[in-house]
Amino acid sequence: MVYKTLPHYRVAFFEGVRSRLTAEGIRFRLIVGEPDTESASRYDTATIPWAESISNHSLRAGNRTLVWQPMLRSIHRSDLVIVEQASRLLVNPVLATWRRLGGPKFALWGHGINRDDSTASRIGEWWKRRTIRSCDWWFAYTEGTAALVSAAGFASNHITIVQNAIDTAALAQAHLAVDAAAMEKTRTELGIRSPHVAVYVGSLYAGKRLGFLIDAADIVRLQLPDFELLIIGDGPHRTTVETAAATRPWLHMLGVRRNDELARLCSVATVMLMPGLVGLAVLDSFALELPMITSAVTNHSPEIEYLEDGRNGVIVPEAASERAYASAVVATMTNQQLLDRLCAGCRKAATRYTVEEMVERFSVGVQKALAQ
Repeated sequence: MVYKTLPHYRVAFFEGVRSRLTAEGIRFRLIVGEPDTESASRYDTATIPWAESISNHSLRAGNRTLVWQPMLRSIHRSDLVIVEQASRLLVNPVLATWRRLGGPKFALWGHGINRDDSTASRIGEWWKRRTIRSCDWWFAYTEGTAALVSAAGFASNHITIVQNAIDTAALAQAHLAVDAAAMEKTRTELGIRSPHVAVYVGSLYAGKRLGFLIDAADIVRLQLPDFELLIIGDGPHRTTVETAAATRPWLHMLGVRRNDELARLCSVATVMLMPGLVGLAVLDSFALELPMITSAVTNHSPEIEYLEDGRNGVIVPEAASERAYASAVVATMTNQQLLDRLCAGCRKAATRYTVEEMVERFSVGVQKALAQ
């Protein structure tokens, strides 16, 4: 498998796949490129000792950056090569052509389309539609992705729905381990005495609508004078949050926190706010039993399918203003019966969307692709 860069949340998945396939007598190799400036700025990349590292070559084409991954010589004896479905990865069409000339079987892994309009390229999306059938197998993130690929004419019996996930077991265990003393310590550290606390967990960049979040939080604060908001994460738009926090004592910028520390900080909150792009963070909300409140914007990642309005989270209409979003936040935070129902939904979803299930689905898909 070839990955442009290795995000930290993929480590458990790749370790699991390697172990699972080794048990089946299949050698699994992972080739990853070194992180670029954008990836490094999010502080979310990692390393795996057995992974093979390459130096990606970036090429500017107008306002786009294309990437060449130099690994053809090292894969010519492979039986199957799986790559990310991304129009800027120049090696993909080479592999698609090579398979027709006797090269390795070729599989795509991804979303099907770029759902983030702010980063989507018209030419790139056209190219994806043209090449969506140029492979032997598809590893689709979700059922929705599989439907897109199938609708484009790709054989449904050559699609594996991996049910994209991250390893939240440690986070869920850390959440259950937080006791009253730890919660009190957190409240004391942050100077919080209110029951009306919300949290944002994720990278800080434009697609997350951080300005919208802060404006909505201001409105919530007017309706709930003791409202507090914790921002946990980092990224290129960190200064947006820091500037807002400088004049809002109730807005706490806490940076990147994970597992035990993340669970402890989130223990004082009752909901997770994410009005912009939602991706794998929805699984954090399930593990922490913090119902997510989001908006029905069009740039969500496929994992938004896991969020069920009124069951394990809240989805306000896409056109909702900051005031409408704030009203949904207030209505949720002040309705204990609703919160209890949503938290129960989170617990149920947490047992369904797991990295163990994803490893199993992916590994079975690899075996089917090799055997076709």
